[in-house]
Amino acid sequence: MKHSKKISIWVLLLLLLLPLTLTITAEEVDSGDYFFDLKSVKVVDITGTSVNLVWEGYADDAVVKVFPVDKPEEEREVPLEFVNHVAQRLIVANLLPKTDYRITFTIDNRSVAKDFRTKALEITRGPYLGLVTTDSVVVAWGSTDPIEGTTLSVWPKDMPDNKVIHEFEPKRLGVGDFDYRVTIKDLKPFSRYCYQVNMAVGNSEVYEFITAPNNLEQDFVFNVYGDTQWKSTHLEVAKAMAKQDDVSFLLHCGDVVDQPNPARWHDFFSGGLEMIAKTPLYPIYGNHDLHNPEFRKYFSLPGDDYWYSFDYGSVHVIALDVMSSLQEGSPQYLWLLKDLENAKDMPWKIVFMHYPIYSKYAPLANEPRNELQKDLVPVFEKHGVNIVFSGHEHQYDHYLVNDVHYIITGGGGAAFIYPCPNEYDAPYHYVRIEVAKEKLVLKAIKTNDEIVEEFSIAK
Repeated sequence: MKHSKKISIWVLLLLLLLPLTLTITAEEVDSGDYFFDLKSVKVVDITGTSVNLVWEGYADDAVVKVFPVDKPEEEREVPLEFVNHVAQRLIVANLLPKTDYRITFTIDNRSVAKDFRTKALEITRGPYLGLVTTDSVVVAWGSTDPIEGTTLSVWPKDMPDNKVIHEFEPKRLGVGDFDYRVTIKDLKPFSRYCYQVNMAVGNSEVYEFITAPNNLEQDFVFNVYGDTQWKSTHLEVAKAMAKQDDVSFLLHCGDVVDQPNPARWHDFFSGGLEMIAKTPLYPIYGNHDLHNPEFRKYFSLPGDDYWYSFDYGSVHVIALDVMSSLQEGSPQYLWLLKDLENAKDMPWKIVFMHYPIYSKYAPLANEPRNELQKDLVPVFEKHGVNIVFSGHEHQYDHYLVNDVHYIITGGGGAAFIYPCPNEYDAPYHYVRIEVAKEKLVLKAIKTNDEIVEEFSIAK
């Protein structure tokens, strides 16, 4: 009974204090001064036609207005939206590009004004090329805004009067990220075409591309590189590759960006523009890329998995994803066996991936080199894979094991991490592959056009 009396006293005290607690909380919630700070109001994500206004705290009764600085009579109120009671975000749209604006935020008879200038309407990503076939190619580019009236002109290089105009609508991928993408069809095999993006605010440069051959006898060229995390040095490598006008496609061995964020993506596309605007690009994931969603949004690749393959003339190309399991029995491993069996009659078989299978360096803690050797090397040797390209190490290296060439080509512009102690001394480079049905000729080339290694593989 004594215990029951003690419990009853505590319950009584709790009941007496509860209304006071609730009263204090209600008063705090009702107080705009307690929660809202005008200093938290910021203008962010400025594009050519919109901005985002963000703030912290409750501001359901706020009034937001915007007007051109030189035309205050055009002031308009912006309805509040996207309230989440933690951090609020308001999209202010229908603005004019390259215009000075003032936005006012008023609550409880207190106001703050923010001035900003909208950006120009322009291409901020690309243009660049993706999946190419004997009769089609994907052209893509990005902008911070939906640009009305944008079209794409395409014509055979030797017939500039035969232009075909493509019209389409951009797709919004995120805040300030609109994707423009069109598949150009009805092209002729292994032919040169030109294209240009046309906008009311100006046109892009004219770029060329080559469609895929429809036979196994056609000679052609492709390039391979990887690890392009630094814009300035990536630009050097891309410019060196762009001097060539006969490259049919470009493989990227992963670590496209250092971190998958908007700034780093912009660095990649602007740094590599001269090459990827005229050469269909096929990248694979690296440890820095992770499995970020932008990869599949930005790049047009075969299939829907993290790994894929395609045929181009006499070459069967396989892209393996080291960020997914490649152990014996895994989905990717089983897919690889089936893919190689289906490609058994192809003259050449090329694999590219991020982690190297052979290297002079000890593997990092998260690098499954021993597992890759155990599970993949027997498969490559059994099914007649000719070359395995990889990146990760920011240098060039070459190993020949049981008639399979393992090439490290991580010199696309990333930081000079490895000291390149080997005889090649090529921190920044790319690999050029000249394909014939009976022979492959490979050249590892520095940005100064110096060939650091050249060798051939014959049937």
